[in-house]
Amino acid sequence: MDQELISKKDLLHEADISYGQLYRWKRKQLIPEEWFIRKSTFTGQETFFPREKILERIEKIKQHKDDLSLDNLAQLFTKKIDEEPHFQNISLSHLLSNEMISQATRDLCQLELTNVDTLPYSQAFTLFVIEEILSSGSCSLEEAKLILTLLRDQEESFIQKPYVLFVTRKLGVATAILLHQHDEVHFDSASKIIMNLSLDELQERFKQQLLTHGGIS
Repeated sequence: MDQELISKKDLLHEADISYGQLYRWKRKQLIPEEWFIRKSTFTGQETFFPREKILERIEKIKQHKDDLSLDNLAQLFTKKIDEEPHFQNISLSHLLSNEMISQATRDLCQLELTNVDTLPYSQAFTLFVIEEILSSGSCSLEEAKLILTLLRDQEESFIQKPYVLFVTRKLGVATAILLHQHDEVHFDSASKIIMNLSLDELQERFKQQLLTHGGIS
């Protein structure tokens, strides 16, 4: 199905932003170049945007613009983690002291950490996901360990692409599934969905906290 587009004129009106703001955000790489779509109309060439994506992005920019600089916002939205020095070396002790993860999460993942304080981004984000799971109270420690194994096996996949984590329980047995955000999934009526977690949204929150509180070695 083709995505719904919105014209530049309608976008400026609906989002209540100026032409200058739009193109400044583009220069700062807050809005991807590929979202600026040139199309021929009866009045000539016009610029259109993927409606849902651009409106969601502008809303997020507005939400964060008072807390983060435009450069930090660009880092918040980037998928090119390896190119951002801010996300290269993350201090475990800083994550703990800023309550981004708890001691319970560290204890659960202790075998994965091998007592090293500096973590790569992917491992630090996995801890953040486990923290979200434990703090929700929806899963037992054993179920969290099951999810941890899945996340560790698929770290590079969900860091670069938008994934959703589903956790279901059937007859007392939990199953964890990683699914691309835009795919559909159907469960039988006996399976209870106990967690539906957008890793893309969670990763954005993780990066925002890193940029706000630090945590970089």
